[in-house]
Amino acid sequence: MKLLKLHITLVLLVVWSFVFSQQHTNYSLKDGLPSNHVYRITQDYDGFIWIITDKGMSKFDGKTFKNFTIKDGLPSNDIWQIRITPDNKIWFFSKTNKLGYIENDIVYSFPLDRNEIFFPRIILQSGNQIAMDDGEYFYSLKDSVWVSQKNEFSSDSTYLKQKVLHPNIDHQGIGGIDDYFYVLSINEKKTKYFNVNSLKTLTEYGQVNDSLYMFINKEDYFFVNLNTEKLSKVLNSSQEFSGDFKYLRYHQVNNEVQLTGLNFVCYLGEDLRFKGLKSVPQSLDAHFSFIDKTGNIWSATFNKGIYVLPKAKENVKFLLKNKEVQQLSLIDSTLYAGIFNEGYFKITDRLQPFVVNDRFQFGISNVSELKSIFFSSRKGLFRFKNNQIKELDVLQKPNKLNDLARKLVFHKGYLYGNNTFGINKINSENFEVIKELQFYGVTSFSKIKNRLFIGSLSGLRELKNDTIKKLPARMLFDKPVMSLVNYLDTLLVAGTEGAGAYVSNGDSTYVINNTDELSVQNIFVDVKNDIWLATNNGVLKVIKTEEGYTAVSSFYEADGLLSNNTNGVAIKKDSLYVSTGLGISVIGLNNERVNQLQDVYIKEIFINGKATKSSGLSIPYASNNYVSFSAGVIDFSDQINLKYAYKLNPINEEWISTNSQEINFTNLKPQKYILDLKVTNHQHFSVYKTITFEITPLWYQTFWFKVVVFVCCVLFLYGSFKVSKTRIQKKIIIQEKAKQKAIYHELHALRSQMNPHFVFNSLNAVQYYMNNNEIELSEKYLVKFSRLIRMFFDFSREQFISIDQEVKLLKAYLEIEKMRFGDDFKFHFNIDPQLNKDIKIPSMLLQPIVENAVNHGLFHLEVNGEVEIVFKKLQSNDDFSVCIKDNGVGFKRAKEIKAKSIKTHTSKSSEIILDRLHLINNSGHWNIVQAITDLTTETSSGTSVLLTFNKKQHD
Repeated sequence: MKLLKLHITLVLLVVWSFVFSQQHTNYSLKDGLPSNHVYRITQDYDGFIWIITDKGMSKFDGKTFKNFTIKDGLPSNDIWQIRITPDNKIWFFSKTNKLGYIENDIVYSFPLDRNEIFFPRIILQSGNQIAMDDGEYFYSLKDSVWVSQKNEFSSDSTYLKQKVLHPNIDHQGIGGIDDYFYVLSINEKKTKYFNVNSLKTLTEYGQVNDSLYMFINKEDYFFVNLNTEKLSKVLNSSQEFSGDFKYLRYHQVNNEVQLTGLNFVCYLGEDLRFKGLKSVPQSLDAHFSFIDKTGNIWSATFNKGIYVLPKAKENVKFLLKNKEVQQLSLIDSTLYAGIFNEGYFKITDRLQPFVVNDRFQFGISNVSELKSIFFSSRKGLFRFKNNQIKELDVLQKPNKLNDLARKLVFHKGYLYGNNTFGINKINSENFEVIKELQFYGVTSFSKIKNRLFIGSLSGLRELKNDTIKKLPARMLFDKPVMSLVNYLDTLLVAGTEGAGAYVSNGDSTYVINNTDELSVQNIFVDVKNDIWLATNNGVLKVIKTEEGYTAVSSFYEADGLLSNNTNGVAIKKDSLYVSTGLGISVIGLNNERVNQLQDVYIKEIFINGKATKSSGLSIPYASNNYVSFSAGVIDFSDQINLKYAYKLNPINEEWISTNSQEINFTNLKPQKYILDLKVTNHQHFSVYKTITFEITPLWYQTFWFKVVVFVCCVLFLYGSFKVSKTRIQKKIIIQEKAKQKAIYHELHALRSQMNPHFVFNSLNAVQYYMNNNEIELSEKYLVKFSRLIRMFFDFSREQFISIDQEVKLLKAYLEIEKMRFGDDFKFHFNIDPQLNKDIKIPSMLLQPIVENAVNHGLFHLEVNGEVEIVFKKLQSNDDFSVCIKDNGVGFKRAKEIKAKSIKTHTSKSSEIILDRLHLINNSGHWNIVQAITDLTTETSSGTSVLLTFNKKQHD
């Protein structure tokens, strides 16, 4: 029975084994095309693909078809020809009474001057200029009307004159009855004739661009170079092409000329021959094909829509296509694959059947300790050793199913294998079960040195002493594990179901970045120690960086995978092998990857619920405004893996990631905004788009309105301020005058208070001398006293006296005090010679301070007393300082003595001095600062009074 299965398999392999084929993508009515009957396909300068059909035109960005029909302004749905000019106008041609172009998704149609239906058979193009010819009339667009000009025969009536778009060529024509010829008329005097015998069977002709005019026959084609006035002919039979030249067409696209026909496409070489010929499978029955900017081949059919062969898939090979591959493993440079219901195969230079077996293929286990490879399936367990394959007798009766092991691992002298119910501990010699460890959901094994780890649906576990132990409760250990593999001998890589992958040493984990929410179904470590993950969304390559483990590149259906839902991955000889339920894809890693991401564009803009396509938007401000940008991407690969980001200047400085192509903003304030969009594909290519728009303010939000309001407010405030200031100034003047008058009277009153105070102290001194019978001294004292009283009365009448007068007054007073104290008292003056003694100062200001120094400082002193008065000029012209210093008991000690004495009289001299200084400082003439310092130390005592005079400046 097994031998019969092997023979059947070998017969099947003759038909389908090791199939290498190209994978096409088909788009038809079900995908959004207006019709499956397609005439032509081309590409505009933005990168969009345009398809013309018998039911309208379609614009394709790789994901969405935008259709144009009569409802959108086309004069007819049956569009059979298309041209695109460098200004990116999409010109359409049909049998109708109007023709025109599409620009920015708006259809512009222009009528014929004769108001008839016309059918242009010849299209002429030169730069942005388009013209047509139907054999009878020449049509050119002037002032939004197709102006017709009837073609005329030559003077000898041998050929029909037909215009061309060229500054130096007047017209061209074809003539002859039996022997056809071609005519190129340069001007009225110069005409060139070319013998061309194959003009009877023309299938297409027209002006390709500004210099080339092409004619196509069944057997050959030729070009006329309008610049050089030369004709070049190429026989189809001379081309290195064995296919059918049926439907041979020329095609101007992306500034190049391409030639296409039944199941082929190529470029027009400099020698006007085929260049870069590409064959299209005959099964597609494609009558027209073209190559786009990135090398993709697009093919049109008359009943199946269009087919696309992506450039990225051009060199991709497919093995076991349409077979459900369940296992893929690389062991000792040999690749093994397990196929559902067929068994295991070895993939070398050809596909070899290895184990014929139906049902599920569970896994391939390389047990190096036993020098064996085990192939496990639902219906058997096979051992490959010494180049021999042997089926083990492990099937359980009565169903004869393999419940021994799905995967095997050797650990501490025993084999361990998983089944539905848990893990079997197996004798490695006779494969008998020694012990059953019940634990549901075991999926995989991996060893790190002497530790055996178990992957299960309940997380990562460790086998210790035949007991399945939970690992420390750290991140991801409890996530369902689908696959495990040893990494660098000290680590393991775990693939989870729905939580990505991580690297672990059994005690801690390192998450692999960019794998979130993925189900990792298989893991492969290549010779460079890079990690490859087969996931439910493509294959990811992981490398170790300074930041940790990160997925840096990925492969999807757009890169050649048969499905994004992958279950196996391996690297062999710089080729990536990926298995899926549809077969195996083989992708060369050294091939340059094709960037299919062309551009990002704005499909629609919604402003407060209304759609617009305008750029440079100016949007009137409204409360709770709403602006939405719908972005589209030109990408002819799988657009589901694109990543979107945006930033709105000046609000955002960093890119904001989003999963949506809709970018919405609300409550934007009036100002200019710049919206930057960025789209990145899985190959890390990015495209950008910038949109500038402005929220315009309402009239009361405008800058000039605010300026006017601000100026008015400033003027109002300034006027109010001036009025208030005038009133305040008048009030201040009145108050100042009253205040000056009050100050004058107060100063006068203070001086009046000082006079009796000084007289009282002086009379006490005279009384002292008389009581001591010192008549001469009393007389001398009275003389000095009378002189002092005279000075006192003279100066008390003045508000200000000079410094010189103040010094004389002080000397007269101190001489009287010296008579009172005798030789126990000394005084002296130190006057700065640079000081101007004529400066006027408040009269009798210093005398009370000197008097306090004598009476309160020296009076209680047991040793000789001394008073020093120093006048010092300051930096300013009229500023100076006066320091009155004594060696008395000190300021603090004098207060203590005064507090303990019997108070018969309350001295108010200090208060009077402070009040007077306050009044003087408010008078507007002087600013006087008093500083009193107690000079008492352990060895000396005294008091210093420093007066600083600063002259106030007046306007």
